[in-house]
Amino acid sequence: GTGGLGVEWAKRLAAAGGNAATLVLASRRAPSPELAAKLAKLASDTGATVVVEQADVSLASGAEALLARGAALKPTPATKLRVWHLAGVVDDGAAPALTWDRFADVLKPKVDGSLHLHAASLKTPVDTFVLFSSIYGLLGSRELTHYGAANAFQDGLAAARARAGLPALAVSWGTWADAGMAHRFGSGFEAHVKSTGMRFVPLDGGFRALGALARAAD
Repeated sequence: GTGGLGVEWAKRLAAAGGNAATLVLASRRAPSPELAAKLAKLASDTGATVVVEQADVSLASGAEALLARGAALKPTPATKLRVWHLAGVVDDGAAPALTWDRFADVLKPKVDGSLHLHAASLKTPVDTFVLFSSIYGLLGSRELTHYGAANAFQDGLAAARARAGLPALAVSWGTWADAGMAHRFGSGFEAHVKSTGMRFVPLDGGFRALGALARAAD
């Protein structure tokens, strides 16, 4: 929740909810002074309550503690508890060059993280459960076999939750513009993405689509 894309989504949630919004952003590390100042300004500008909770959702205990914290911060019992999972790691490498440790590092935030949040939501029910998946889970990639597998798992988890009558939405995003993990890779990566025929997802357009999808899934 404290990465570039997470903060951008938090801005939009806070603006939409205003004084009624309570945002709990999960991070394995304490926020840097720069991020803390940015989040304080976000709270001041919108009136939202913004809390950074140190929690590693790739651990069952971290996921359970995070949802319990969110439930405790609900201003009223009727307030909806919504989960948005944006965590992920990219580690480029063709399959022959991958070690299991490299593979596991990429699976951990998406596979373990989303699975533990799912299990925690059976104890602390949620009204929305959204996974930021990737188009690579559908298309695959020679350099991102492990990342594709992690996202395919998230798609399958969302389908299984939906079949069980639980809130579930997995969105297979392309590469985001101006935020997200790929943003730090520079112009060479941008040229590579465009050479495949894909274009970057604009923040405003992508988040408008996400809002529409989330409302339809409610």
